[in-house]
Parts: sequence; structure tokens; C-alpha cells
Amino acid sequence: MQSLVNDGLLALSVAINIIVLCFIVTIWWYRKAIIRHTVAPRTNRRMSQFNMFCNNTADIVFFGDSLTEGGEWQEIFPNLNIANRGIGGNTTDDLLARVDQVISLKPQKIFLMIGINDINQKIASNTIQNNFNALFDTFDTETPSTKIYLQSILPINDSWYFSGNDRVPGLNSFLMQQAKLRDYTYIDLYSAFADRSGHLKPDLSNDGVHLLEAGYKLWINEISSYVL
Repeated sequence: MQSLVNDGLLALSVAINIIVLCFIVTIWWYRKAIIRHTVAPRTNRRMSQFNMFCNNTADIVFFGDSLTEGGEWQEIFPNLNIANRGIGGNTTDDLLARVDQVISLKPQKIFLMIGINDINQKIASNTIQNNFNALFDTFDTETPSTKIYLQSILPINDSWYFSGNDRVPGLNSFLMQQAKLRDYTYIDLYSAFADRSGHLKPDLSNDGVHLLEAGYKLWINEISSYVL
């Protein structure tokens, strides 16, 4: 009798584990589907808007994802001619696809921040690095006189919909190395934004990724000397 009870409990345990695993996989695929079906249309909409300004020029371009898009850079630095070319959800691959829109502005400076969406989408580090190098090669070839500022990837607070904070330092090390090799300027924002555990300071965000006023004020403080 005891053996039958034990066998029953084992079978129940296995069934529960299978259900939990299926639930986790379903959530993961659901998250991937959300990303896939929202980022592409948003990118296309923003790029179509940027096409209206294809004949414009800008002294400074902020180039990146939602963190960049969320910064009111022209209002923050009102005396400068700035173009915001951030698009929410973008990855290094997305920036490669639209870098020509940035180069056409003939900027004197480009402030680049990208990579956290690559990490969240579980893109392999060597793929991300190859995309970065392709982007940098484009800068060096197409706009060699432009000063490039590589801003470090910011830390995040891992959650069910955004994860991979442990990969951020490694990619930042890669960016730092590339900055030295290519004579770019590397701006270490990570150290200012990370708490003692290496996560995003809680007062800077209300979702663990995107920045509140305090986050943008800190960002501005860290880059003002390079922008002005």
C-alpha cells in the first residue's frame, strides 16, 4: 500500500512539474510574440516620420532604443541642433538597418546607446558584437569625421518580461575595448546607474528598465560635458 502511495505522489509531482514547465514556456513564447508584433510596426512608423527630415542636418544625433527615444534632448539642450533617433524596442540589428538615416544628417557627434533589447531577446553575445562592429565600420567608412560616443548599456532589474542583467557588464567591456581601438569616447553610465548588487537603482525607474525623471537627470549630468 505504501508503495502505491509513493508511486502516486511521484506521478503527481511529475505532472505538476510538467504543467509548470509548460506554463513557463508559454509565457516565454507569449513575451516573444509581443515583442515581434509590436516592435516592427513601431519601427516602421518612426522611420517613416524620420523620412520627412531626410534633407535636414543635425549637429548631434542621439541614436538608440526606447531609453534614447524617451529623452527630450532638444529641450534639454535648447541651444544645440539635436536629432533624436531613438526607437523603442530596437536592437543592434535594427540600428544597422536604419543607420543611413543618421548618417544623412551629417552630424558632428553621435551618442549611441543600444543593446539591452538584444540581451532581453536572448541574442547571442557574438551576434551582438558582430552587429556592433558592422555599425562601427559603417560610421568609420561613411562619416569618419563624426565624433562617436559609446554610452554603456544600463543595468536593469530582472522581471518576468525583461531579463539578462548579468550579461550587461560583459557587453560593456566589449564596448570599452572597441572605443579604445577605434578612437571613440566611451561613457561609463553603468557605474552611476547601478546599485551595489549591479542592478538599476530603484529610484531611477518604475519598471526596472525605463527611466523616470531622476534617471534622465542623472544621464544628463553624466554626458553634459561631452554634449556641450
